[in-house]
Amino acid sequence: MKSEHWHTLHINQGIASFAQERIFLDEQMRFSNKIAIYNELTALKIIQGSISIDRLLEAIGYILNKHKILRTFLTFNNDNGILEQHIDNKHRIFQLVPNQTFKNENELQDILYQAIINPNLFDLSTGLVFHCEVLRQEIISNNNDTNNRFITDSDILLIAFHHAATDRSAYQLFLNDLCFAYNTNVKWTELKDYDFEHRLSLSTDQHCLCNDQRSGIASIAQISFDKNISKSFVNYVSTHQTIPFQLGMALFYIFLFKLTQDQNDLCISCHNANRYKTELQNIMGMFISTLPYPMKLDSNRSFNELVKQVQDKCISILEHSHYPLQNILTDIHADQYNVSFLQTVFDFITRSPDIDQLSFDDVNVKPIELKQSIEIAKFDFMLTFIYNPMSNDDMLSCRIVCSHDLFEDMTVTKIARRFQYLIERLFSMDFNINQTNILVSPITKLSLISPEEVYEMERIVFFRQPDTMNEGKYMSLISPALYAQARIWLDERIRFDSKNPQVAIYNMPFLHRLSSGGTLSISKLRQALQHVLIKHSALRTSLYFDTNKNILMQKIIDHTDNKELFTFIEGTFETDEDLNKIMHSERGNPNNFNLLIGIVCRCHVVYYKNISQKGIICEKDALIFNFHHTSFDFSSIKMFRQDLDQVYTMGYLANDDNITLRYLGYAVAKQQIPMTVVNAFWLDALHDCEIDRPLQLSFDRHRVSDEYRTGRGISISFQFDNDLSKAFLTYASTYNIKLEYLALASYYTFLFKLANTENDICIVMNNHGRSKPELMSIIGMLVNVLPMRYQINSNHSFNEFVKHVQTIATQTFEHSYFPLQRILAQHPHISRPTILDVFFEFVSFPTDDNHNEVTLGDVPIYTMPYSIQINTGEIANKFDFSLSIIHDTITDQLTCSIEASLNLFNPSTTYEIEQ
Repeated sequence: MKSEHWHTLHINQGIASFAQERIFLDEQMRFSNKIAIYNELTALKIIQGSISIDRLLEAIGYILNKHKILRTFLTFNNDNGILEQHIDNKHRIFQLVPNQTFKNENELQDILYQAIINPNLFDLSTGLVFHCEVLRQEIISNNNDTNNRFITDSDILLIAFHHAATDRSAYQLFLNDLCFAYNTNVKWTELKDYDFEHRLSLSTDQHCLCNDQRSGIASIAQISFDKNISKSFVNYVSTHQTIPFQLGMALFYIFLFKLTQDQNDLCISCHNANRYKTELQNIMGMFISTLPYPMKLDSNRSFNELVKQVQDKCISILEHSHYPLQNILTDIHADQYNVSFLQTVFDFITRSPDIDQLSFDDVNVKPIELKQSIEIAKFDFMLTFIYNPMSNDDMLSCRIVCSHDLFEDMTVTKIARRFQYLIERLFSMDFNINQTNILVSPITKLSLISPEEVYEMERIVFFRQPDTMNEGKYMSLISPALYAQARIWLDERIRFDSKNPQVAIYNMPFLHRLSSGGTLSISKLRQALQHVLIKHSALRTSLYFDTNKNILMQKIIDHTDNKELFTFIEGTFETDEDLNKIMHSERGNPNNFNLLIGIVCRCHVVYYKNISQKGIICEKDALIFNFHHTSFDFSSIKMFRQDLDQVYTMGYLANDDNITLRYLGYAVAKQQIPMTVVNAFWLDALHDCEIDRPLQLSFDRHRVSDEYRTGRGISISFQFDNDLSKAFLTYASTYNIKLEYLALASYYTFLFKLANTENDICIVMNNHGRSKPELMSIIGMLVNVLPMRYQINSNHSFNEFVKHVQTIATQTFEHSYFPLQRILAQHPHISRPTILDVFFEFVSFPTDDNHNEVTLGDVPIYTMPYSIQINTGEIANKFDFSLSIIHDTITDQLTCSIEASLNLFNPSTTYEIEQ
């Protein structure tokens, strides 16, 4: 009988084998589902040495890819009464089952027996037919992360199969393949951990899916580098023993890394000539292959180190460049039309001098360069270097071709300008630039901000607006409200119940006590306060919503009728408890202000025991100045006290009316600031961020979608001991980290653990908004709220993590002048941005400021610590959860305050979190 060679049929489904059918039916019909009978188990004990779990997982991945039976599921077709088998081709990353531990041999045998009879170990209907876990002996088990990545002496490697997938003859084949894959460190594909459907977070103007049809219309930008840059590029190639292609690719990786806000897991595609045989060199035909180039960038590595990494990557890939792309995609179970890396392409063209030297007999011909507009966009984003070694004037150039379906022409032009600036920084021959330092510094420190964009940011200098010179004119008294004002005004009405408010969230009372022997005249104080409000129009500004323009407007209240522009009240107290209750009312009473008529400031004189009949304030009395936050921020209090002291003492305010920036002028100027650069930054920073998904903290209750906040919260404070404070400051100093960013990184870590290892965390911080000197003399609300997003890589060390947090935070604060409303407007589909619910604050000041002595006239008065308490044990609370860290610059002591909403957290839960 002639032997016939069998060939694979390349099918993914079919009728189950007789053996599979027998096992399947036997398990269903003859036995109870409470016990398993077909769990086949092998346990391997480590005698000496250690096995790397990471390499073991790679080896198992190879086995599962090779042996399709280990990812085959069985289903019974009720229509035809046939048991069918289907190969699961979904790309899944195998993970070990969490470790179990045993103390002795008896416990080990019990674990093995339970695995043999466990009816939930496998599921034939989903293809779960293979199981692997590590059993660790308890006496030597520890929580060291390093040891947990290895299987060591006395540990057990448990491997199990369902009998429907293998028989005993297959065990040795499996183990042989597993050992071979582990020993040779076989990587079935370097792409197995790459998310193929996740596209790079580039600054696209429109959104398209990978499988959406493209028009082919291109947005193109051309860059030509001067002689010095081109020469420096070539010199780098020579001195670092690389080739232009590899250097160009390294530049492209860095460029994508920075464009995508430090996304370090990158994969692009390149075209390879694929004529690896000599006999292919002179054949006409289509041989080009497309190859994926995956790369994981370490942000702490230098540019020089990255070039070497790219060089090694290119060499390893070119060894297998003949392998067809279709086979690569098949091996990794990827759909060619839904693979993101095929849309991001790098190319490097070296011009041959022979191209420009063609002749037919005595007739010379020369190629004509095609116009850019003729080019078709085959890919979403393509960068091509053109290197012409024979040209002196145009040796090195670059072309960026993007799909117009995604990128506007202006966007591509800006992207190209940033790339040009990056290369000019790296290869500049300017003696003022420390080239060596740039090339050996971490790539995360490189910047894409072009000189034009720097100029745009530096232009944000405010000046007095011409239309505010004569405040007697009605039109000059009105302008759109500031973004900060509108944010607070809307917050009071949307997140909190403005019709039936329980607690005022944005009252800002400041308590003062007179020093021994001092007295103040009430009439002089009221006159001085009136003068301060006349000068600082923010303190006499009403807010109203213009329904015709659909915008919040502000109007300065006229002061020509000598009507008092603030609320003045008097009261008494006998004990500190009485005074505390008065302060609680100032802080929490929602009726203290009326924004519609411009009453945003109040003065409350609290006399000790009896109201003064002589019109004076004495040493035991208290003085409270209270402001609404729409017109006043913490930076304003210093200017307020200075001006109040000056007018109380001198009877007038010295003021150069021609140069002093008015609040209304600032409001007009703020609306006119160019925002092109910063708009692109925030689009990138929050790309793919689920800003409406709340962090899953340890809530005791959950808020329904239409539920208002009450504004009631609890605050718990604790102090770091001296050793911990010193260690914290020493770490920051040693690693050159700002204290604020080290504290922020610690908070991210805390939330990461508190929210069950949620790795994409976005919270908010405040920025004082006074980056320009001319803003320091303004009283008003200039604070902006900044989303602070960080995507945690749990494999990073804490040192790496902190440095990366500092980089992201620095970039964020550089773009802090973009209003929160405009950030949120970039996400119009989001109705409730929950990222605003978790807050962080770091404050650094000397403890003396808590009881800072200021003067009013010649009378010293003491500013008492600012408080947000509304009654004993409760505070006014704007956020679901917040952390404030205070650094005392005199004692170098650190104090933490955790605040939580009582709508969501019980006090006991907050105490547990604090612990």
